[in-house]
Amino acid sequence: MSRPLAGARILVTRPEAQARALSERIEAAGGTALVTPAMAIEALPFPDGGFTNLTAAEIVIVTSANAARGLASARAALTLDTQLLAIGRATAEVLREAGLQPDPDLDPRANSEALLESPLLSDVEGRSIVIVKGEGGRPLLWRALTARGAQVTELILYRRGVPETLAPAFQDALVRGVDMVIATSTELLENMLELAGQLDQETLQSTCLVAGGERVLQHALDLGFSSPDNHAAVSPEDDAMFEALCETWAAIEARR
Repeated sequence: MSRPLAGARILVTRPEAQARALSERIEAAGGTALVTPAMAIEALPFPDGGFTNLTAAEIVIVTSANAARGLASARAALTLDTQLLAIGRATAEVLREAGLQPDPDLDPRANSEALLESPLLSDVEGRSIVIVKGEGGRPLLWRALTARGAQVTELILYRRGVPETLAPAFQDALVRGVDMVIATSTELLENMLELAGQLDQETLQSTCLVAGGERVLQHALDLGFSSPDNHAAVSPEDDAMFEALCETWAAIEARR
């Protein structure tokens, strides 16, 4: 059996529930997955007017798996004519598990930028669009679609935070030594630095980072992540992250 990650100690920083599948693949490939979440997810109450906005929406864009979980409780508000666009394979899977059908014409690997470039949103003037997302985050979709003449509202269904109680475990993992660390978003990078604390920030910044895309990697470089082995996966999806981990570890091992 191939074990392309044999000997690698990998810090997996996604929220625990989202880290499970990738961690299992790492272990099966011979690596050690150190699951130390650098982000906590808090579900928010469904906002006033949220059901009304969904019922009136022609297009609903679901930006993440966490957003999809929040939307599942309001699926009755969606009509048969609602066009449902899921960003990412995991988001689409959560929607399907809830009995919702995302538009099959959207590439499951698409991110926000790719969605804006697709024919699905090329002509949205006057159309009603709801973006289902977490608190904060990039305003890219809202700005671009509003500029195209769409009537855009945001439905905020969860909040991200730093799990302060896990700081000692995060710092302990760094002290014991890791070969690679995973970050699938810019928020995770900033949370990781906060959890590391002043004493361990240099250790974290010098560790090989496998990022969930070029944008995340560039943000890491801006934050001082300096390992020459830093690598960007083609997307934050598990398949892409696992492939990037294997490629990076092979390159590190080849130099030894």
